[in-house]
Amino acid sequence: MARTYTDYQLGTATINPQNDIACGQYGEWVITFTVGCNGIANGGRVLVARRMASDWGVPQFNKPKEPDYVTAASTAEVGINLTYDPRAYIRPWSGAIVIEIIDGSLKPGEQLIITLGDTSCGSPGTRGQTFPESRFEFKVLVDCIGSGQYHQLSCSPHLRIVSDKATRLRVIAPSQATNGNPINVLVRAEDTWGNPSSKYTGTVDLIVNDKFLAQHTFATAEKGLHWFDQVVLDTSGNHQIIARDSKDEMQARSNTVACSDKQPELSLYWGDLHGQTGETCGTGSMQEYFLYGRDASGLDFISHQANDFELTNKDWVGLQRHTKQFHDPGRFVTFLGYEWSGNTPVGGDHNVVFFEGNEAIERCAHWLVEEEPGQLYLDRISISELCESFSGRQDVLLIPHVGGRRADLSFHNANFMPLIEICSCHGLFEWFASEALRKGLQVGFIAGGDDHTTRPGANFSSGARFAQSGLRGGFIGVYASELTREALWDAMWKRRCYGTTGERIRIWIDADGHPMGDAYTSNDPPNLTARINANKPIESIELRRGMQAIYRYAPEVADTDDLVTLKIAWRGAHHKERNRRMIWDGSLHIERGRITEATTYSFDNPREGIMDTEHRAVYWNSSTVGDWDGLILDLKAPQDTEVAFHSAQHDFSFVLGQISQDPLEISLEGLEQRITVSRIARNGPRDVEFSYIDSDVQVGSNPYWLWVTQVDGAIGWSSPIYLSYNKWVEDNDNNFT
Repeated sequence: MARTYTDYQLGTATINPQNDIACGQYGEWVITFTVGCNGIANGGRVLVARRMASDWGVPQFNKPKEPDYVTAASTAEVGINLTYDPRAYIRPWSGAIVIEIIDGSLKPGEQLIITLGDTSCGSPGTRGQTFPESRFEFKVLVDCIGSGQYHQLSCSPHLRIVSDKATRLRVIAPSQATNGNPINVLVRAEDTWGNPSSKYTGTVDLIVNDKFLAQHTFATAEKGLHWFDQVVLDTSGNHQIIARDSKDEMQARSNTVACSDKQPELSLYWGDLHGQTGETCGTGSMQEYFLYGRDASGLDFISHQANDFELTNKDWVGLQRHTKQFHDPGRFVTFLGYEWSGNTPVGGDHNVVFFEGNEAIERCAHWLVEEEPGQLYLDRISISELCESFSGRQDVLLIPHVGGRRADLSFHNANFMPLIEICSCHGLFEWFASEALRKGLQVGFIAGGDDHTTRPGANFSSGARFAQSGLRGGFIGVYASELTREALWDAMWKRRCYGTTGERIRIWIDADGHPMGDAYTSNDPPNLTARINANKPIESIELRRGMQAIYRYAPEVADTDDLVTLKIAWRGAHHKERNRRMIWDGSLHIERGRITEATTYSFDNPREGIMDTEHRAVYWNSSTVGDWDGLILDLKAPQDTEVAFHSAQHDFSFVLGQISQDPLEISLEGLEQRITVSRIARNGPRDVEFSYIDSDVQVGSNPYWLWVTQVDGAIGWSSPIYLSYNKWVEDNDNNFT
C-alpha cells in the first residue's frame, strides 16, 4: 500500500476569491500553493486537477487576451514550465494544469501563484462550470522529487457554483389526464444553461385554452421549482399548459397532455435509466441525483448507473439504500443498477438494471477499486461471462449503449437484451439502430441521459469541445398499465417503449392492432397506424421499414417566389468511438437579396450558434457528435440567387430555385456525415395521425418504426414492430389513408 504523506510534508493551497460563482461566469481566481517541508526538487511537479465531468474552461497559456488564459509565478527564483494535460492523473481527476519546476528548486515555505483567467493583459477571465456544484474542487497534487508519483493534499481549494438568474420557464405535465381529475404540473425557472434558477421569485400563471388554472409566486427557498397540484383539465383532447411570468414576459408551453373521459388502458411514463455521480466519474451525490430526477426533472422512473470498475463496495451498498429510499410506486419508481463497463472487444458498455433492490455487483474489472483482504473477486471480463452468470434469471435487464466504450452487438443475448440505447449526451447513434436491424435483432430503441452532472432527465450539454457530452441527454417513454416496477418491467421487456432527444413527444404506432415492440406473423400486408403529439410544430415524420423510409409526412410549404424559408442542417461524427466530435464552424453568403431572419436549428448550448449576421451573410460556431446543427433562414431573394456554404468540413454552393419540396442532400465521408438543404414550414401542426398499408411488404422479417422530427430539431424514434410476412404481394400499389 502506498504511503500517505501529510500536508506538512507536501504543502498547502488556498484560492481567492472564495465567494459563490454563478454558472458559466467569467472571472479570475488565484491559487496559492505553499511548499511543505520536503521542498520541491528541480523537475518536481504540482498538478491542479478538476473532475473529468466538469466543463470549466480549458486552460491556455499563449494568448493573453483570450479566455481561459492561465499564468504561474513563484516567490523563488526558479523557472516554471506550464502545460495542460487532459490525462495528467487518474480518473475522475484526469485533466490538470501541470506546473513543472525547472532551473532551480523550491524551499519549504516558498510559493507558487497560479492565476486562472489572468485578466492583466485583456483576457475576460476563465469561464466557470455551467452547472451547479456545492463543492467544486481544484485538486492539488504534488510530486516533490520528480518521480512521476503524485500525492494529493488532504484539503484542496474549492468553490461553490450556483445557478444564475432565470432566462426562461419550462413546464412539465403528465402525458395523460382524465376529465375532472387533478394532475400535478411542474414549472421550472431555468438559467441560460438549463439549471433551475435559485434566484427566481417571479409570479407565474398557469393557463390552458385561454382559461386560468392557477397562480403562484416563487419563494427563494423553492430554488426555481414549483409543483402545482390539483390542476384540473375538464375538456377531452390534446392540451398544452402555458406558464406565463406576469412581469418578465417569459412564457412556456408544456408537453402535450392527452385528456380523456376515462383512464386509458396504457399510460405513457417518462424515465432516464442512465447516469452517475461523484461516487465514480461524475459530480454530486447519489442523494442529489435521485432528488433532482424526482423533483426537478419530474421523471416517473430512474436508475443510477455507476461505472463498475470504480464503484466501491461501500458505494454499492449506499446505492442500494438510496434506490430503496426513493422508490415510491405511483409517484416515482427506482431501479437498482450499474454500468458494466468492459472494453468494446469484450462486449462494451451495458447498463445492468435489476428488478429487485438487493443484488451483488459483478464487475468487468477492479481497475479503480481496491480489493478488500479476505474477499475473493471474480470479475466477469466479457459480457458473455456476465450473461452466463445471470443464466436462467428473468429479473435482470442489460442495455447495450454507446458511450466511452461502445457496445458490440455481436455479443447480443436476447435473453437479457430487449432494448438498445441510440441516443444519449454522448451523441445520436442511429447507426447503432441500423446495425441491430441488419443483424436481424428484435430490439426496442430507447434513449438515455448518461448524465454525469447530477441532473438526470434535464442534462443540458455545455457544448464545450473538450467535455464528455455533446448534446442534451435523452428520455425513454414507456407505455405501461401503471407506475410500478412490475408494469414498467413488463412493458420494457415487450419493447413497448421508445426514445427521444429529451422532449416528451407522444409517439404511438401499431400494425394490425399490434403495438410498438410486438412481433407477429401475417399473410397480409400490414395496416400501420400512427399518432404523434409533438410539443413544437412537426417538421417531418418518416415511417420506416428497416432503414428505408416508405412514407414521409411533411407540412406543405407555403413560401412565395421571393420569400423563402430555408433550413440548412449538418450532422456527423468522426467515428464510433470516444472523441467523436466534429467541428462545423462556418458561414453562409447569398449573392443577391437579403436575409430577413436567421435562427438556429437544433443547437444544444448557448456557446455555439449564430455568432454574427449581415444582410447577405451569417456566421456560426458548431460542433456535432452525430446530432444535427443548422440554421433556419428567411430569405427575400430571387430564385436564381446563388447561396454559398462554407464550413470546416465542406464547402458547396447552390441556386435557390434548385431547392423545391425535395431536399438537397450531400453525403460526406464521415460517420453519418451529411448536409441537407430544404424548404420548411415554420408553423406546421403539432398533432398528426395517419394510417398506411404497405403493399410492398417483403417476405421475411419487416421492422416498422417511426422517426419524428420537430421544427426545433428534437427527434423521437419508436421501437419497431416486427412483422414476419409469409406471402408474396402481387399488387405493388401503396394504399394510403
